[in-house]
Amino acid sequence: MMSRQTDPLSAMRERIAELEEEVRQLRALLAGEQFVFPIEWNLRRQERLILASLYASGTNYRSRSALHYLISSGETFPQIVDVVVSNLRRKLPAGVSIINQRGEGYGLNSEGKKNLSKFVIEARR
Repeated sequence: MMSRQTDPLSAMRERIAELEEEVRQLRALLAGEQFVFPIEWNLRRQERLILASLYASGTNYRSRSALHYLISSGETFPQIVDVVVSNLRRKLPAGVSIINQRGEGYGLNSEGKKNLSKFVIEARR
């Protein structure tokens, strides 16, 4: 009788573990490759994640909701992305700018990505 009661619980725990792993993999995919930015920029975790995602996306845009998913576990408002991007823009060197395309999201223009590549070190996994 006890085994019947624990079977659903065990199944739920296993499913939770699978879903947590799926979330981890999706976040890693969204973040792109791991990059190291200059320490002098004093980037916070969320700023590094967004910048790495934008850099990995090439000339494509990342939506606010995708970036929100990347930097938060859902307990914050999506507008936090705008705040983090605003702070990040102030820390980036001249020639590297984050652009916002209405209806598309945030991205780096090709010149900005080229300039950023001078500073970026690709981390070895």
